[in-house]
Formats: sequence, C-alpha cells, structure tokens
Amino acid sequence: MNSKTKSLKTIITAVIFALMIIATGVLLASCKTPDKSTYKFVGQGDQTANVGEEIVLNNSLQTDKVGKNGYNKVLIVFEVNDKENLTIIAVGDNGQEYDITDLGTWGGEGFALPAEYNVSTEVRVTASQAGVYTFVTRLVDVENNNAVIAEATSVLTVTEVEA
Repeated sequence: MNSKTKSLKTIITAVIFALMIIATGVLLASCKTPDKSTYKFVGQGDQTANVGEEIVLNNSLQTDKVGKNGYNKVLIVFEVNDKENLTIIAVGDNGQEYDITDLGTWGGEGFALPAEYNVSTEVRVTASQAGVYTFVTRLVDVENNNAVIAEATSVLTVTEVEA
C-alpha cells in the first residue's frame, strides 16, 4: 500500500469516527431528561348508574414521564355537560368532603406539583335524572395562562330504575 492510499484510508477512518461521535451525541441529547414532567389522569373510564345511585370513582393524577421539574402552581379544572342534575363530592386526603358540583376546580388557588406524583382522589357522583353526562378533566398551569398539561374525558350514562 502506497502512502497516498494509507493517507486516504486514515482520513476516511477519521471521518467515520467523527460521524460516529456526532451520531452518539445526537442520540444522547435526544434521550436526556425533559425539563418538565408530563402527567396523566388514570380513572375507571366510562360508567353506568341508575338515577339516585351514588357511584364512587377513584381518579388518579400520575406522572407519565419524569422530567427535571414539576410545576409551581396548577389546578384541576373539570367540566360536565349538565351539572344541574348531578351532585359531585370529592374526598380530600384528610377525609373531608367537598361539594365540587358548582366549584369547577380542585386545588384552591393552585398547588405545587412535584416532578414525581401519584395521588388518587375519591369522587362520589349521584344523578337525579337519567341522561348521558360527559366529564372533561384538565390539569392546567396557572402560571402559564392555564395552559393544559393533561386532559381526560369520561362518560356517565344514567338510566331510570325500572319499577
């Protein structure tokens, strides 16, 4: 092998090695921990009940992917298509019951959400009329114009009790 061939082989090897280093850096950068955690609502999904029957839902807010940070101030906001015929009671960590039918939020003025989080809240729902009730629950970032962090939708189908 002459010196030109050796030089060319050395250059090609160096270029391939440099490309491998760059590719490894790109892969490592794409695998790094994100700045903010992501979260999800985990519940029992769609439910059925009879008029006047109380159903108990255990809804959880959990970290989906752990980031470096959580959020300083969040709220849980919920909407239902027909709250006139519903009673919605949430049970706090201390066992205290809160009628949240008209409140529309959970978390007071907002609460700190750590990067790793997994808390369940018991929610009791009773309907006074048959119908289909759609619940939308959102986790919002109060400090960022209530930007939605996570969202879940569930449906409660309530039927008349047959006599």
